[in-house]
Amino acid sequence: VIPWQMEDAPRAFEIYSNHEDSRFIRDYPEESIESQQRTFKIIFERFKILGSPYGWWAIHHRMDDLIIGTINLKPLPGFPEVEIGYHLSKEYWGKGIATEAAIACAEHGFRNLPLPRLVTVIDPENSRSSAVSERAGFHLSGQVQVYGSTHMLYVRSR
Repeated sequence: VIPWQMEDAPRAFEIYSNHEDSRFIRDYPEESIESQQRTFKIIFERFKILGSPYGWWAIHHRMDDLIIGTINLKPLPGFPEVEIGYHLSKEYWGKGIATEAAIACAEHGFRNLPLPRLVTVIDPENSRSSAVSERAGFHLSGQVQVYGSTHMLYVRSR
């Protein structure tokens, strides 16, 4: 994984303009490369303010170095928790890539933040993402109202 860069916007648009790839992380697919660039600017600014060790990274496929998704570490809005978020382009689902990225991100978070736990929040309809969280060592802890709807809260302790 490496930090997203503005020049990655066209590839990000390929992923996030696809409803199937983005339906659990945004209300609507990205509309254009220009709208993707505007989204990037907002996210870059947010993570610049947060600083290290928080981050928003592009997941690169090892075989062809193609960007295939995102992993991030950030404060959970409205809660005293730090969240790991992940999403992949559909053609890479079911290959263990999201699990590997989530484990690495959790290790990074625990190594660099004095936290007793990290969380993931998952749309109740997203069973594949729940399975990734469980394989990455998170367990279902309950539900939480965040991002405008009810999500399942998964927790991983140190």
